[in-house]
Amino acid sequence: MVSRKLLAVIAASKHSIAEVAKVYDISRGTLTQWIKHIKDSKLDKLKAPPERRKKTKLQASQVEEIEKWMEQDPNITINEVRLRIESVYDIQLGKSTVHRIMTKLKFSYITPRPRHYKQDVNLIEDFKKKST
Repeated sequence: MVSRKLLAVIAASKHSIAEVAKVYDISRGTLTQWIKHIKDSKLDKLKAPPERRKKTKLQASQVEEIEKWMEQDPNITINEVRLRIESVYDIQLGKSTVHRIMTKLKFSYITPRPRHYKQDVNLIEDFKKKST
């Protein structure tokens, strides 16, 4: 939402405030407030207040248990976590939501690059030795 507000302010610098407000379907006063917040370097005021933000479906205790799952099995996939959440807590989450939870918990979903079946391991090791 903040990026949308910033785009509206940028558009207001090129076009009239009334036109931009009409396009973004907001009032002129709202757009003027956003401009003032940016001029006063109060960018945190552009964010929605906590009571208007989207609530999470998971509780803190559930997130802690999910963190334990990932610590026990570091190779767990996003889809496996999603399916386990659905079976244990009966909560349906999307892949992007589970990925967001993983990144908040400082876990990353990194997979190794696949190796070609014709690749010669000895040649690779020789190359690594000679290149350093």
